[in-house]
Amino acid sequence: MAKLTNIQQSFNNGLSLALQIAKEKGIEGLEAELKFRGITGLHTHLSKSDIEKVEKIFKKRVILYYTAASLYTLKEKFGFGKVRLKKYYDQFEDLCDSVMRDYLTLDDVVQYLKDQYEIDLNFKEG
Repeated sequence: MAKLTNIQQSFNNGLSLALQIAKEKGIEGLEAELKFRGITGLHTHLSKSDIEKVEKIFKKRVILYYTAASLYTLKEKFGFGKVRLKKYYDQFEDLCDSVMRDYLTLDDVVQYLKDQYEIDLNFKEG
């Protein structure tokens, strides 16, 4: 049998994934997957549920590093002591929990800060 081209292999991988999703979640699950991929523009062999698992891990890591950086900044640049750092951390952890549980999105927070305080968190390119 001739070696498959990259296009043929990608097509076969897509069919295999579609079959797996249809078996696990039915036609409705496959339709939801196609809609999700159309919305996100993702082109991957991972299923939506696998992508969501990766996203959750990524969110946790980002939150961990951001928490550390913000606590460090509050201590070193603004003189926060142990009590104020703990109060900040408790409130920040509550906000992060709301994001992880999808009660709130980070886009909501970014828009709130922009609307209420004219703080634009979009990074400058270059």
